[in-house]
Amino acid sequence: MPDVARHPSWSRLRPGAPVLLRDAGLLQVGLDPPSLALLADTPAVRALLARLRTGCPEPALGPGADPDQVTAWQRLHQALLLVPDPGGETGASGPGTFTATAAWAGPRAAERLAARSSTLVRVVGPAALVEPVTRLGVIGGLRIDAADGSPQGDEPGLVVVLHEGEARRRQHDDLQAAGLPHLPVWWRGGLPHVGPLVVPGVTACLRCLDAQESEADPRRPLLVEQAGREPAPPHDPVLLALAVAWTVREAQRWAEGATPTSWSATVRLGPDGPPEVTRWARHPYCGCAWDAPAA
Repeated sequence: MPDVARHPSWSRLRPGAPVLLRDAGLLQVGLDPPSLALLADTPAVRALLARLRTGCPEPALGPGADPDQVTAWQRLHQALLLVPDPGGETGASGPGTFTATAAWAGPRAAERLAARSSTLVRVVGPAALVEPVTRLGVIGGLRIDAADGSPQGDEPGLVVVLHEGEARRRQHDDLQAAGLPHLPVWWRGGLPHVGPLVVPGVTACLRCLDAQESEADPRRPLLVEQAGREPAPPHDPVLLALAVAWTVREAQRWAEGATPTSWSATVRLGPDGPPEVTRWARHPYCGCAWDAPAA
């Protein structure tokens, strides 16, 4: 149980958590479990909730404190309904991003945003695609380096490679050789594909996909290589916006240490139905898998 004798480090009510009158003398904070707490409806508890909503300094909750306030704070804490006040330390994303993240991440919002801002994500590709990904990535708390082809300083934790059409394999070969994790975003048949997120030596790469598909069509790698040099058609604006958002969310999850949906997988975003996720294994005929032990 949290030590209420000290000034609590949790100083704000979780954004979006409603304070509801459940019954006579009983308040409910939050709508659905586990983020739900039942509190006594007393003036002291309402005063505490008002302070937590505005971020004002909390009253001392040590010996002699109102017992209903102490119980209320403990229950809010246990239900993950209290988040740390970020103060001025919200990074480039700003306080709005912290508030929005805290609404769903609760007490882990600051930790997630810190992870995003500490991982350099390099975004390369045509300017028309780099710009929206960079803009949304910065708003979402990522540390973005939009490469312009000039020599770069810090080594990125992830390289996002944007293509207007089919992914050009040779560009990804260089990243594979450098041992850099990278995420291709490409288009086929007018539809965006995100992934696979490639961790060299760990996950499938684009040429693993080609090797797998060449089992049914031996000429497949040659055809895909030529398709990458063809002019791309205009992008559907709604699918483009969806692809941008999905790409940024994958980069966020990678920076946070989570497993993105595109981990060794492609995510096909279409106008009908849910995203289509296809899992890929490292292919034994692909050069990236030559370090793998024989089956």
